[in-house]
Amino acid sequence: MCGLLARFSRKQNYSFPLAKLAGLIEHRGPDASGAVGWNDSSDIRDLAGLESTDMDHVLCHKRLSIIDLHDASDQPFQSEDGRFHLVYNGEIYNYVELRDALQGKGVQFRTSGDTEVLLNCWREWGPACLARLEGMFAFVIYDREKDCIFAARDPFGIKPLLVYRSDDEIIFSSELAPIVEWIKPDRFDPLSAAYSLRWGMNDGDRKTIIPGVERLPPGSFVSLELETLSLSETESYFDLDRIEKRDWQYGEAVEALRTCFLESVERHMRSDAPIGFALSGGIDSSAIVCAAHYLGHRDIKTFSYLPQDERISEKRWIDIVARHVGAETHFIRPATGAVLENLEHVVRHQGEPFASLSIYAQYEVYGEVARQGVKVLLSGQGADELLAGYISYYQLAMANALKRGDVSIFMRYVRHFSARFGISNGAILRNLARSLLPYGIRQSMGKRQFSQMAPWIEADAMQAFGMDAWADLALHDPTSSSITALLVQSIRRSLVALLRYDDRNSMAHSVESRVPFLTPQMAELCLSFPDEFLIDEAGVTKKVFRDAMRGIVPDDVLARADKIGFAPDNRAWAPALRTLPLGSGDTRLEGLIMGEPLESALDHAESKEGTQLAFLWRSINLLALRQNMIGATL
Repeated sequence: MCGLLARFSRKQNYSFPLAKLAGLIEHRGPDASGAVGWNDSSDIRDLAGLESTDMDHVLCHKRLSIIDLHDASDQPFQSEDGRFHLVYNGEIYNYVELRDALQGKGVQFRTSGDTEVLLNCWREWGPACLARLEGMFAFVIYDREKDCIFAARDPFGIKPLLVYRSDDEIIFSSELAPIVEWIKPDRFDPLSAAYSLRWGMNDGDRKTIIPGVERLPPGSFVSLELETLSLSETESYFDLDRIEKRDWQYGEAVEALRTCFLESVERHMRSDAPIGFALSGGIDSSAIVCAAHYLGHRDIKTFSYLPQDERISEKRWIDIVARHVGAETHFIRPATGAVLENLEHVVRHQGEPFASLSIYAQYEVYGEVARQGVKVLLSGQGADELLAGYISYYQLAMANALKRGDVSIFMRYVRHFSARFGISNGAILRNLARSLLPYGIRQSMGKRQFSQMAPWIEADAMQAFGMDAWADLALHDPTSSSITALLVQSIRRSLVALLRYDDRNSMAHSVESRVPFLTPQMAELCLSFPDEFLIDEAGVTKKVFRDAMRGIVPDDVLARADKIGFAPDNRAWAPALRTLPLGSGDTRLEGLIMGEPLESALDHAESKEGTQLAFLWRSINLLALRQNMIGATL
């Protein structure tokens, strides 16, 4: 996992501060650095070590060495004949199998890593190679013969690729910071800011908070003709909607999922650097740790966040798994003083809004991973979106049972829902009734509730900027009652944000995060299952996966009915909101956020809980980002 920066320009003889801009992503790849550049009429030149360059076109790379630690795999990576030049962020987990296939075609290799495999896959198969890759990646390739650029991103958006486009310049970057430093924006995109205030993120959209900067969508690619600086339309190579349901026998599905998951974990452990495991105590992270042990991996180091509040601690479950595999455990309990000191660093490294302070807890976990000398961490991210682990999926299952008139199944769902999420039966029924209202009514209710919970935010101004999503979107589509359709929606809308948080937090500490649940093979399998394999008639969630893990994961963990996850110590951490630099003067709060009501809310931050504290955090987060991004204003 690394960082890339690529710039293609028609600004003749215009100095580009290469060292300064690339330095802003140094944390993504501290092990090696490289850069090349060229003009239309010049050869490609080595720019390593230069402070600036007047070359029109530049490829820059910061390397975190994970597979093939030798400098022969440093980037930019050049093909033997000099035609292709590659900068690449990520890992190709099936590189061993791809290498074998290419060698069968007569391709020779001079390194043992996945970078050269990726370049030769492109050379052999072109864009069709993307369907063969199992991994997380974002890359840019220059084809010198055709004088064109090709850029692609992995199917789920695990690795970031941002694109800035102007009339005479196009920049690709792993993070916003180099682009912001170069173009010096004077404002945020108001609609993106509005969505961030309501939902804490806007990653499901191509636009970022910086005007002119977009995300290359997951599972897509673009090409760029350098002669005209013409960027093609985005093309998709992986489409979740094309995955079809299959007529599964349950036992067959259990075995297929078990085999696919174990193969994925095994490939995700391919590394020449030390690896560790995130362990929350939930089924997903426990399954990865136990699968590694089942596959023969014995030197298991686990890393677990523990809140100060014992009521929301999962240590009991973590201990069960750790004993089962003989793990060396590491527990992270962030002190309030550390939050006060480090929250600004988290905001700066994230570079875009994030929904809650739970992201700070994740940041601290990666800090401990790095301090222990571990460079690769496997986590359970993505399992909830493939196997229906969130509340919204359960609500839909209950609504479907009610619509069918299956009262007994509906009541079992209610009881299991209450046990799993710690919500009273009355609250469950009220929320369900609200979710079944016409979407227009839910929109009006959502806006009114938002205005009451966050009176310092101008809801009417948000709406004037185009904000049109006030209610939870999970159940509003009257044409679909499919849990699978909701899973696809979640992967596209919210998972991309969680992956972005994970990428920035891990890279802030020069650690590679890997997510074994998120492979095309796992997605094609899980999304082909009937809904009742995911949530059965007894109300058991992730039913098919629990059964697939029998004999691998301890039965006590597989029988868990509750769900906690990263639960931050909100009351203890709330004072940290005061430590963030927000700027000065009333003008810093113009447009969407009102100064005096916000100051009043901050004075009572410790007394706020749940949704209201989340809205307060999102406002402070946005203002702190603006202050950090060279005076951008709303």
